[in-house]
Amino acid sequence: MRQTTAAHLQFQDFRETLGVETVYGEQMGHEFPRHTHRSLGIGLVEQGKRIFRCRGEELTATPGQLFVIPPQVAHTCESGAAPHTYRLLMVCPDVLTAIMPELNNQDKSPSFFTRLLLNNETLFENLLSLHHLLASDESLFFKQATLLPLVGAIVAQCIDAADPPATCAKQQETIARVKSFMDDHYADDFSLADLASRAHLSPYHFLRVFTACTGIPPHLYQQQVRIRQAKNKLLQGASLSKTAVETGFGDQSHFSNVFKKMVGITPGEYVKSTC
Repeated sequence: MRQTTAAHLQFQDFRETLGVETVYGEQMGHEFPRHTHRSLGIGLVEQGKRIFRCRGEELTATPGQLFVIPPQVAHTCESGAAPHTYRLLMVCPDVLTAIMPELNNQDKSPSFFTRLLLNNETLFENLLSLHHLLASDESLFFKQATLLPLVGAIVAQCIDAADPPATCAKQQETIARVKSFMDDHYADDFSLADLASRAHLSPYHFLRVFTACTGIPPHLYQQQVRIRQAKNKLLQGASLSKTAVETGFGDQSHFSNVFKKMVGITPGEYVKSTC
């Protein structure tokens, strides 16, 4: 007999800004009949197990594993003997289409997904963190720069085509121009697409090349520049609230959290330590 714990299902729509939707199902015992999705589904189980039948196979996802449902592939989902808690990231077709060429795979049919169950603890933890990030007040730039590489890394694990390493040899000059723009406009809010257009690259390719050339993704580079500028302003006597606004953090709380994460002490402690 199934447990009678109340189920909870929540949907969040980020299609207009990020090209994804998220689903959170808590204590789910519902059996979903055979169906398909237009989007790529990437999921994880937090508690219990999720059983799905796809392409004539029965697969069981448990905590620590990722399960992948290719677009337009018929499947069923159920919990087995007890309810389960899961999260699902639905990646819109346009996002997947943009990523595939960068993985050295031009095939856009569902057949290129050869592995639907992944045992990768790092990707599991990163996907769980992504769900929390998407629901947070973090900037769109930060969310984009985290989402695309993670989806690319997961898809690369599901297909046979190798994911070629990004090279920066031919793009050093381009990336230097983008960095200069970011240095000059450190307080501005811009999207990943804005930066990619300056480099004349797709957003996903730009992320790979920028990271290969600098060692860090663009959103972390932006944070470094902002914190460097914030240090200068604090030492010149600017207040914490004014510094937060002038360096693009928006509010003092967010500024203080990022500052401590990157410097190791709070802005106030930094001012005291340098007097």
